[in-house]
Amino acid sequence: MMSTRLLAVLVVLHLAAGESTMAVDIVAEGKASCEIRIDAAGRDSSVVSFAARELRKYASRMTGVALEMAAQPGGPAISLGLARAAGAAFDGNDAYTVVAEGNTIEIRGETERGVLHGVYALLEYWGCRWYEHEEKDQVVPERKSLSFSGRIASAPDFPIRSLQVVCWDLNRVGRIIDWMGKNRYNWIEMLGTDLYDRESVRQALRQRGIVPIICSHTLSNVFGIKDFTETRPQLFAEVKGVRGKVVPYRACSTHPEAADLVARRVVGLVRKYPEMKVIGLTPDDGSGGWCECEGCRRIQPEGRDPPTNTGISSRM
Repeated sequence: MMSTRLLAVLVVLHLAAGESTMAVDIVAEGKASCEIRIDAAGRDSSVVSFAARELRKYASRMTGVALEMAAQPGGPAISLGLARAAGAAFDGNDAYTVVAEGNTIEIRGETERGVLHGVYALLEYWGCRWYEHEEKDQVVPERKSLSFSGRIASAPDFPIRSLQVVCWDLNRVGRIIDWMGKNRYNWIEMLGTDLYDRESVRQALRQRGIVPIICSHTLSNVFGIKDFTETRPQLFAEVKGVRGKVVPYRACSTHPEAADLVARRVVGLVRKYPEMKVIGLTPDDGSGGWCECEGCRRIQPEGRDPPTNTGISSRM
């Protein structure tokens, strides 16, 4: 009797476990088995909408079957939404989960970017890979069917995952940004505003939720110090009693006019692009040519060259 009851319990447990891990079919026998649905909280998000399009695009490339976008709730679907709207708890910025539940695959992100990263995790589950930014370095396998069971959960170890892009070929920059999104980057560092002034670049970053940073060489390239080498030599480093001759673009960090000029241009840049989180105040590369004026010598660390932007940073 006891053995019969034990067997019954084991059968029930086995069936329950089977139900919880049953695969949800997305494509089977050349036909779509579910739709893509964006939950209410994500419908106004350009990042979540882009995530849905990416899922549809790569599922079609793998199987030749186009998944439909669900117009109404209910029915088998891959559901994209924000975790906070569903009341789920996450630990870590951009965390996401991919869970098979009943006839639905739920992709939930702590942030909009997390939803997109969850979509890429599901595509990787099906064999997609993005080793480099060129097409030849990416893998999109051909598959007759797509299904998913179980659970994927991930949270980044680093809140800022950044790449500095030194490239002025717009087509290549677009491919790099695409690769960055697929590999869970969330910040991009650019030298100057030449790239970010292009709408195509701004749109590619917005779609992936990637935050722009302006860094490196900004005192000359972005804030225009070099424009005044001849007309306002007092803005530049004094070396052996002469300003602006040894390294023409090296600013005098403590000159009030230089600080005011940069401050005004920083304010203009922030007003133009309020989405920028970080704006670096950095000189051009190269050693030597640092300012030897009385103000800069006064803030010079012992045994080191004077700081190049201390006075300018303070003015900010």
